[in-house]
Amino acid sequence: MTDVDLGGRPVKDIDWDKVDELLMAGCFTTEIAANIGVHKNTLYQRCEKEKGCGFSAYSQEKKAKGESLLRKVQYDVAMSGDRTMLVWLGKQRLDQHDKAKIEQTVIDKESEIVQEQY
Repeated sequence: MTDVDLGGRPVKDIDWDKVDELLMAGCFTTEIAANIGVHKNTLYQRCEKEKGCGFSAYSQEKKAKGESLLRKVQYDVAMSGDRTMLVWLGKQRLDQHDKAKIEQTVIDKESEIVQEQY
């Protein structure tokens, strides 16, 4: 089969390195499509054709990579001695709190009620 010009718009090249970078940064499909100058459906179709997988699977892989890189940088900053980052990571990952959890039991005439305070 020969390449025949069927009319219509010319095929626009997609810069997959840029798409990857935007996905790793957490951008949405519509934002990426607008950034590279194509419709989101074009992005879906071209991903199937050029990458051999659906855009959902492709984007999940790239977003996960971006999240892991971000976590690594945050960890490195905390390990370099940044107290703010150490506190933030402690709260996020280790369920640490600024105030101690106090558990108090109040006995009522009819029932027992447990109250939690922070």
